Amino acid sequence: MNFSLVKSECGSDESSKKVPNGAGMGGHQSGRMEKDVWLTPPEIIKSLGHFDLDPCSPINRPWDTATNHLTLSDNGLVCGWHGRVWLNPPYGAQTGRWLGRLVEHGNGIALIFARTETEDWATHVWNRADGSVIYSE
Repeated sequence: MNFSLVKSECGSDESSKKVPNGAGMGGHQSGRMEKDVWLTPPEIIKSLGHFDLDPCSPINRPWDTATNHLTLSDNGLVCGWHGRVWLNPPYGAQTGRWLGRLVEHGNGIALIFARTETEDWATHVWNRADGSVIYSE
C-alpha cells in the first residue's frame, strides 16, 4: 500500500488541541514532565519489526521509526492512520488521546511509561491491549 501525506487533509484541527485531563488515580508519580517528546532507540524499533506509520514522530528525527511519519505539524490525531502503527506518544495530559486513537485503529504498538495507576492505563491498556511488557533497565 502506498501512502502520501497531504497537508490539506491532515492540517491542525483547533478542537484537537482541547485535551481532557489524564491525571493519575492516586499514584505517586508526577504528571509534570520537563519534555513530552522522547526518541525511541533504533534497536527497540528494529526488534519489534516493520511499522507502516508513526503518527507522532519528532520533526527532526535522527532515524526512521516507520515507512511514513506524521509530525506535530501534521497533527497525527486527525490524520488517517493505516497499517501497523508505531506509537511513542507525547507524554502528559494528551497521552490518553493518542492511546485511544491506537485502540480505535486496532493495529500497532505503543511505548508508554508503565504508570499502571493512571486513568489512561486503566482506560486504554488494561482491558484493551492484547498484551503488555514492562521494561526496566
